[in-house]
Amino acid sequence: MLKPWFLKIHGWLAFLCSIPLIILCVTGLILGIEPIVQYSSIEPGTVTVEEVTGYLKKYDPEGKATALIHRPYENSLTIGGVGSEGEIEVDLVTRQESVGDGGWYWSEVFSYNRRLHEHVSVTLWEGARQIDLTIGATIAMCVIIVLGILLGLPRIRNTVAGWHKAISWFLLPALIISPLTGLFIAWGVSMNVAPAPDPGRGKPLPMIEAVQVVGKEADLSRMIWLRVRGGRQLVRLWDGQEARAFAVTKEGLKPVPRNISRLIHEGNFLGIWSGLFKVITGLAFLGLIGTGLYLFLTKQVRKYRNKRARALEAASA
Repeated sequence: MLKPWFLKIHGWLAFLCSIPLIILCVTGLILGIEPIVQYSSIEPGTVTVEEVTGYLKKYDPEGKATALIHRPYENSLTIGGVGSEGEIEVDLVTRQESVGDGGWYWSEVFSYNRRLHEHVSVTLWEGARQIDLTIGATIAMCVIIVLGILLGLPRIRNTVAGWHKAISWFLLPALIISPLTGLFIAWGVSMNVAPAPDPGRGKPLPMIEAVQVVGKEADLSRMIWLRVRGGRQLVRLWDGQEARAFAVTKEGLKPVPRNISRLIHEGNFLGIWSGLFKVITGLAFLGLIGTGLYLFLTKQVRKYRNKRARALEAASA
């Protein structure tokens, strides 16, 4: 008795939320590429402590740098908090300051899509406050998935409806995990059942000293970034195949509690493979949205034509 209602709500909710859902899925798919290109382009031993401290002495003689960002897929190291534009990018091939050629870079693509992914918003009218749809659309996605499950096991056929059902059921765990971990991140749920001791907060070390501390325990080629977050000086680097954060202290690197939700959602827990998992999930969501919209719209057109045909038949009778 309830299945027709589940199907109706499932279709209309997906249709009404289709635009923010498409934005979330496309941007999530693009962001899934980041850990793949980042991890696969690491060349161990190519970035040394001496090299990085040399850049800091050259471009930050006053010691004002606040962050370091390493992008091995672009062979670049960005020094934040210095220069006329607030940062200086060093080309790790030429070992000179990078001069933009007006082209696009992966880092810019990832940065733009991350902002859009985390803050899907809409302005209803001019001068109105923007409405953030990210959490609402993610909750709607979870509801749509639950309603799809309540419709029961499908019959798989070589049709649009059959493909829609096949994607949804064969990839169901991935489809549930992605929006659920997104909500956990937004709500501060880390899913960490065995957290590391909190290393506490303290005054950040000068950047050169921080680089030397990191370099004693890790290969700087595996560093993603080094900066202050939440009152702590942190470094994030590839620890094996996991992107792990450590507090930088005079005594050395101290692991900070993992955010399992973020690791899973961003695809940073198993190197290239978790990135591929993220990409496949994004493609699956886009496939579901595309086939679902096709099925919903064709059904509405068919109902409209049948209703009009009955009205014409009644008028001519």
